[in-house]
Amino acid sequence: MVNLFDELELKGGRLFNTNSIIWLDVDIKHQLLNFIEDIARIEFEQQNAIIDIGYYPTDFEVTDHHYFCVRVIVSENWDLPYYEAKIKSIENLKNEIEISISMVTNFGTGISSFQ
Repeated sequence: MVNLFDELELKGGRLFNTNSIIWLDVDIKHQLLNFIEDIARIEFEQQNAIIDIGYYPTDFEVTDHHYFCVRVIVSENWDLPYYEAKIKSIENLKNEIEISISMVTNFGTGISSFQ
């Protein structure tokens, strides 16, 4: 089994609060008990940013209403995320985390198109 967090290139970020294991090669229906609201955080001290990763279920059923959420938080402004994405699948979750990592590591370079 392949853990999502083992597959990420953090680019200077530090992984904290890894409260869930997310297997890339196991169907989401077989992992529901592994997911909690606060899955993990990736902190980027130099950029003063955090990538927050969470899961929001509906009675722990895979329905149209469950989703993972990836938020980019800058300067501790939790009330107004710099970027937020809601994701339904583990495959897309990995992609959104990678997009968020690239976004944060490009702060100040003029490369980020999300400013």
